[in-house]
Amino acid sequence: MGEITVTQEARLDPNSYVPLYAQVYEILRQHIEAGRYQPGEQLPSERELMNMFGISRITAQAAVKELIQSNMAYRIKGKGTFVARAKIRGLSSFGSFTEDIRQRGMTPSSRVVEFTTIPADKEMQEHLGLQPEDVCIKLTRVRLANNEPVAIEIVLIPKLLVPGIENEDLEKGSLYEILSRRYGLHPSWSEGIFEAAPADRWQAELLGLKPGVPVLIVHRVTFDKNYVPLEWVDSFYRADRFSFSTGRQAV
Repeated sequence: MGEITVTQEARLDPNSYVPLYAQVYEILRQHIEAGRYQPGEQLPSERELMNMFGISRITAQAAVKELIQSNMAYRIKGKGTFVARAKIRGLSSFGSFTEDIRQRGMTPSSRVVEFTTIPADKEMQEHLGLQPEDVCIKLTRVRLANNEPVAIEIVLIPKLLVPGIENEDLEKGSLYEILSRRYGLHPSWSEGIFEAAPADRWQAELLGLKPGVPVLIVHRVTFDKNYVPLEWVDSFYRADRFSFSTGRQAV
């Protein structure tokens, strides 16, 4: 366990307007973010915090509760409090997964599960403005951040928009970058809805979860600047790894 060093900076200020529990919380938060406590590692017990900082049990309990409520820690009954795995926060879910992950200092990649051509059914025709005789490219990928599977994306794109896309590297490259560079298609707006559901066996296997664990699901249609539909996407995100912003946004 990484020990808290009660340096001058880590000492509590009883004369501060900041409550003591909040000061303890802030010290613990800084230690977690600095990597002195790793995900899954046990944090000091309330008794240990009392001894370290000379605080009451109520103050120690309040500091730990704040960590748990901020999703930085979790409690296992009878065992203690542990550091939670940090969520990938603030993703729009409407833009480029690759760019979102890069902006957070992580390395994005993909694993192609399925790449095929299918007839446009009634839902595809409705969402993508297609005719019954049209066909779509169906691309299913597991999305990874620092080689960890964190999402599944099922993308449907009108085939007439992307001839020859099967020759592109869809595991290392960004789909949006390919659409822009090769086809002159520029995703500009997305509209979508969120829901939560238990992971089925297929989703759980691809994401390294147990069946029944919650996943966040986003259904969206992406348009160019003239609101011509470019893709229809169903995404399944690990609920323990993501938080999102909502609304209609530029991509």
